[in-house]
Amino acid sequence: MSINYAQCWEDANILRKALAVKAGDRVLSIASGGDNSLALLLDDPQSVTALDYNPEQVYLTALKAAAIRRLEYDDFVRFVGASPGNDRVSLYRQVAPYLDSEARLYWDSHREIIEQGIIHCGRFKSYLLLFRKIILPLVHSRQSLTDIMEASSLEQQAALYQKFSQNRWWKRLFSLFFSRPLLGRWGRCHGAFAQVTHTNIAEELFARTRHGLTEIPADSNYFLRYILTGNYRLPQSGPEYLLPQHYYHIRERLDRLHLNVAGLEEYLRQNESAKFEAFNLSDIFEYLDSRQIENLSQLLGSRATAGARAAFWTMFRSPAIPDKLTEQVAFETTRAEILRRKDRGFFYGSFNIWRFGNFAISAASSLENTDREVLP
Repeated sequence: MSINYAQCWEDANILRKALAVKAGDRVLSIASGGDNSLALLLDDPQSVTALDYNPEQVYLTALKAAAIRRLEYDDFVRFVGASPGNDRVSLYRQVAPYLDSEARLYWDSHREIIEQGIIHCGRFKSYLLLFRKIILPLVHSRQSLTDIMEASSLEQQAALYQKFSQNRWWKRLFSLFFSRPLLGRWGRCHGAFAQVTHTNIAEELFARTRHGLTEIPADSNYFLRYILTGNYRLPQSGPEYLLPQHYYHIRERLDRLHLNVAGLEEYLRQNESAKFEAFNLSDIFEYLDSRQIENLSQLLGSRATAGARAAFWTMFRSPAIPDKLTEQVAFETTRAEILRRKDRGFFYGSFNIWRFGNFAISAASSLENTDREVLP
């Protein structure tokens, strides 16, 4: 296996609002790039159990956590690659003793990733690099991209995009690059489209990109900035674990982060006594067939405490809800849609919130955390 995602491409801000983690809660989280598992520590949980079937994603999460533990903020930002630096290998030597033996062995043999900055590795990042270096320069100037990212209002953004989209090659090249064959072969991880019946995904992604460039403030959208420029704009905007006001809160709680190399279903079956108040499921249902969805959903229900929430995204499909689950789960569709409209990860098709067990709550109660302040 190899690293697929060096970063989490799901918006931690709406994830935290959706899960509404409270002090003392136990959280189960898909690791992926580690960003959102680290961000969930901000809400003072008892534990965050982060897991991934891909050991290299777990090693990546472990390295980010170890670097937070050992390095001061400016050194950490430079080490991961969010700011320029030529001392990353030297910084790694300070961090390495805080890794377990397997993670250290992996990173000792992948110094080239350390040198470039660990947020810039992975299959998906390489695909975006081609888009940024080859496709964008053919149709748009660097200044036109800068103008959109620095627009002072959504109205100005929309006007700039209208001008931006007049280039007839923009949609043609976008549609080619993000076509199902190319994206499936070179961009997404293996099996990403196995359960997807949507045929024209490029058309759908183009519409979502228009939404992202016209209806979501670009100056604070670190996903958009990374896609267009190859980095974030810290300290103003970036993933929550990389923001200076969050850094030391996360460091104080790193002992609550527990990493596991395991698939989600595998972990739930092996830990029958485990109970959780919150589940960050990333986009896991995108990859599962109907039988797998039913099995996993039932396992989640058996490990969820009364009132526990699960949040997840999908790109191109809406998983069929097992009949048995409708009796156990409240689907917080209104709340999820309100949050989805604010989602800086504009490329996703849906955002979903499930609430398990004791969900006989009022409509007002179910919406109470939609706009809650999630910053410590």
